Amino acid sequence: MADLDRNRILAGLEALGEEDDVTVLEAARDLHAQVSDAGLSWQELLRPEQVENGADLDEPAPQPAAQPAPQPAPEPTPVPADGDDLAMVEALLRRPNLYAGTRDELEDYKQDIESGDFTADDRKYLRALAARLARR
Repeated sequence: MADLDRNRILAGLEALGEEDDVTVLEAARDLHAQVSDAGLSWQELLRPEQVENGADLDEPAPQPAAQPAPQPAPEPTPVPADGDDLAMVEALLRRPNLYAGTRDELEDYKQDIESGDFTADDRKYLRALAARLARR
């Protein structure tokens, strides 16, 4: 088995980052030839015999203790519709030059209000949006 020339391997690895594709290809082929001539595979070359804790790499790594699965966030609870929510959505929809994404979102809120799926978070966002647009 031939010895590997560390400096030559490092130079080849550096050359892999060159802009010129011919240089990169030549470096890759030279690296492959060096490893093959040494009678090694890339896996043998790049795999240390032991990890820091002294365990053999062929042994399965210890698994961390099982963590309890995270609980899903509770579903938002719909709030009773009040006339102000729907009136606010309608007033915002009448604004000229309203961004299309905002318009779509307001239409969705309108449907949520009508179907009883409007939540306290929706109301909070709607009021903040109305206040922000009022400042324009």
